[in-house]
Amino acid sequence: MDTSAVLNRIRHHRVSQEPLVELLRSEDRKLCDIVRNCGTWLHIREWLKSGESRLRNANFCSKFLLCRCCAARRAAKLVVAYAKKVETVQTLQPRLIPAMITLTVKNGDDLEERLLHLKDSWRRMMNAKRRGKSASSTNNVVEWNKVVGSVRAIEVTKKKQGWHPHIHAFVLLESYVDQRLLSKEWQQFTGDSFVVGITACKNGVVSGLIECLKYASKLTELQPADVLAVHRAGQGSRFTDPQGLPRG
Repeated sequence: MDTSAVLNRIRHHRVSQEPLVELLRSEDRKLCDIVRNCGTWLHIREWLKSGESRLRNANFCSKFLLCRCCAARRAAKLVVAYAKKVETVQTLQPRLIPAMITLTVKNGDDLEERLLHLKDSWRRMMNAKRRGKSASSTNNVVEWNKVVGSVRAIEVTKKKQGWHPHIHAFVLLESYVDQRLLSKEWQQFTGDSFVVGITACKNGVVSGLIECLKYASKLTELQPADVLAVHRAGQGSRFTDPQGLPRG
């Protein structure tokens, strides 16, 4: 991307999150300084003969649950990294089916508890997949055994009914997943939700990865106090996790 576009984008993000910075000024002054100073210096290298310029270094804060600039940078870097891996896998195994799967849990007022519940439900499903893979009987196989590779991303939104953490997963399938069976299994793993969604990647791998990885929370749609709540509840959590073939 041209450095002038980078500068304009950084400036836009810095201006748009001024209400959050004001909140942090009273809530956490140290964190406020970190976010407020994000992107205040940039090291740009320019090649005079070609006219090309690139951003080489900067003081980005990497607080992607707080900072809009770092959230956008993180999403772009993840898409580039995983697109290369997935395209390599598809070249080696062209019969694999790319798709996107959404998994939800019931909304709640306690975000930290809901996040923990979502991750525990995912962990139970992964354990069931491992048991199904190693079992001699097909009775123990779950629908997720059809997934040979995935990139899981947690997203947090807030609705009238409370916090709504959910999972977007870009998956590579050996065969099509039965949505009805997956819904039934997911309800067993969560105990409170059967809502799952399965969508084919109609516009290619990159568009699917963008949809999956574009944000951990919709910072533009949350109030500053809610953005801070997501940051505090999500500290130490892995919001992105590759499994199977895209890993490594």
